Amino acid sequence: VATRRRLRKDFPCVLRCSWPRSAPFSLVSVLSLVVYLCRCVTVKSFSDTMLGYARGTVMENPSFNVQDAAKRLREAMKGLGTNERVLIDVLCSHSNRQRQMIRAQFQGLFGRDLVKDIEKETSGRFEEVLIALLTPSYEYLAICLQTAFQGMGTDDNAVVELLCSRTPTDIQAIKQAYHSKYGKPLESRVNGELSGTYKKVILSILAGQRDQSTWVDESRVMQDVSVIVFFFFTICPVTPCFKLFVLVSLKELVSAGVGKWGTDESVFNMIICNRSYAHLQRISQQYIRQTGRNLTDDISREFSGHAKAALIAIVQTALDAPLFFAQKIHDALKGLGTKDNVVIRVLVTRSEIDLEDIKQRYVAMYKCSLVDAIRKDTSGDYEKVLVRLLGA
Repeated sequence: VATRRRLRKDFPCVLRCSWPRSAPFSLVSVLSLVVYLCRCVTVKSFSDTMLGYARGTVMENPSFNVQDAAKRLREAMKGLGTNERVLIDVLCSHSNRQRQMIRAQFQGLFGRDLVKDIEKETSGRFEEVLIALLTPSYEYLAICLQTAFQGMGTDDNAVVELLCSRTPTDIQAIKQAYHSKYGKPLESRVNGELSGTYKKVILSILAGQRDQSTWVDESRVMQDVSVIVFFFFTICPVTPCFKLFVLVSLKELVSAGVGKWGTDESVFNMIICNRSYAHLQRISQQYIRQTGRNLTDDISREFSGHAKAALIAIVQTALDAPLFFAQKIHDALKGLGTKDNVVIRVLVTRSEIDLEDIKQRYVAMYKCSLVDAIRKDTSGDYEKVLVRLLGA
């Protein structure tokens, strides 16, 4: 009975015939269900981050009192000396939305700009974290992008991280924030700063055309895999049966009008940049099954430079976004010196999304807690605010 109810709920378009409580499956229902499931399946291992089930370390404060929070911040910075502990406690115990309300209340109560007061009372990396926390989320991402474009050369690693790991909804909000703050479209800046395949990939991401559904058409997945295999044909040994499937699929694609694009780089980019994350995960799984090779490994062989980094970032984010960011933090902490801008950017921007999951992936990969890694590479109030963001 439970199964029947679940099927009726999930597949109303399939099970249209009457289904008495005591009756077995009708032949029509069974065949319809089989056909439907073969074409459309839910990817159960799909990244929780993309489905909205991920866990952040900073959440809405249920006992939020905007006036009390503003007063505490004023008291912490009034007179000689600054109570950094209070600044950390207030800003790290409220969501970004609540912080914007605190900032406005601070201005209304005391006629002072909270950001300017913090800039005057703090310094260094500690100041950077606090200012980042007080900046509206998408405006902060826009500022990070502008910083990446400034100076001698572009910080392409930052551009890839900021754009290739975001959902279409995020992308649209980032574009609006960028245009509002800097008075020009983000696409125009990308056109002026980037080039080649790398620029095409980033512009495709900025178009925001990625499918956001969580259902996957298996036949479409196999067609996309066949296109990718054909694209990588010289480096992808496949079984004779799958070679035949590739040729048949490509013939069908051509007859359907898709072949006019060709099986070249543009089609490959279209698949990676426009297909849903659930669809990309199934592509990755089928690619391994049919070729015995990892899709990201073959992207590394076929592409180079920042185009390679961008495409791999998209696939890695589709497979496991928290793991992608855990690797980013590890790369920023390892070796001589710490890339503090990366650490701050990831911890601040992911604190309300999936930082708890990032911590788990970090432990699983590197056999060391992220809190311990941060404490090892930072110090003072800067260390304290990062550790607090991590929920420790």
